[in-house]
Amino acid sequence: MSDSCETVVDAKGLEGSRPNLTAFIVCLGCVVVLLDVSIVNVALQRISDGLGGRLSDLQWIVDAYTLAFASFLLTGGTAGDRYGNKQVFGAGFVLFTLASVFCGTANNLPALITARVIQGIGAALIIPCSLTLLNHAFDDPAQRAKAFGWWAGSGGVSSCSASDYPIYPRRETVARPQNRLGRSVS
Repeated sequence: MSDSCETVVDAKGLEGSRPNLTAFIVCLGCVVVLLDVSIVNVALQRISDGLGGRLSDLQWIVDAYTLAFASFLLTGGTAGDRYGNKQVFGAGFVLFTLASVFCGTANNLPALITARVIQGIGAALIIPCSLTLLNHAFDDPAQRAKAFGWWAGSGGVSSCSASDYPIYPRRETVARPQNRLGRSVS
């Protein structure tokens, strides 16, 4: 075994140390990462109005994040194994947050696309480390399964919450013709 493989950080220190707080922070990381995947799609029209650009430029705003995220996901997991999941998760969260600030203050498309790439790298550090932290935070398999359910559920809710559609359908003000069974006929 090489020397680099022997430097894997032991996660035993995390077990039993406030697992619910760990679960909350890990779920928060999942929420911000997955929310950012879809929320930009809703904001593309305003970004186009403010910064200009062609359709291909707008595609790069979305794709830069996704491409960096997918490209560095395995590297983020390896970095977590080598340097410690808690440290890499924290570094990813800080990197993601700083890149989000730069995205919000970008005054041209190349700056925004560059910040989106950095955001994707931060996200790639957050996700694999979050799962490992969650796995080591709970000793009881039933509690661990529940925590993984919260993690997955928080990611699903964050993906859906960036939708441009209203949660409740709007009621129609025009009455539609109905058949004998009371169903709409249009």
